[in-house]
Amino acid sequence: MNQQASIRHLRIAISLVLGVLALGIVGYMLIEHFSFIDALFTTVAMMSTEGLTAHPLSDYGRLFTVLIIILGVGSLFYTFGVIMEFIIEGHFSQELGGT
Repeated sequence: MNQQASIRHLRIAISLVLGVLALGIVGYMLIEHFSFIDALFTTVAMMSTEGLTAHPLSDYGRLFTVLIIILGVGSLFYTFGVIMEFIIEGHFSQELGGT
C-alpha cells in the first residue's frame, strides 16, 4: 500500500476511536447524568475492557455499555492493526525523514 493510503487509513482509525470516545461521553452524560469526568472515565474503562464504572448503571446504561464495548474494542483493534501496518511497511520511518 502506498504511503498516502496508509496515512488515510491512520486518520480513519484515529477518527473512529475519537468518535467512539465522544459517543460514550455524550451517551453516559445523557443516559446516566454523569459529569464529564465520570463519563470520560467510564468510556475509557469500557473501551479498554477494564469494566469499571464511576457509578452504578441503569438498565439503559448497561445496554449502552455493551455498544461502547463492542465499538470501542473494535475501533482499538482496527487502529492497532493500521498502526502496525504503517510501521511494518516503513511509512513511519519515511514520515520521520529516514529512508
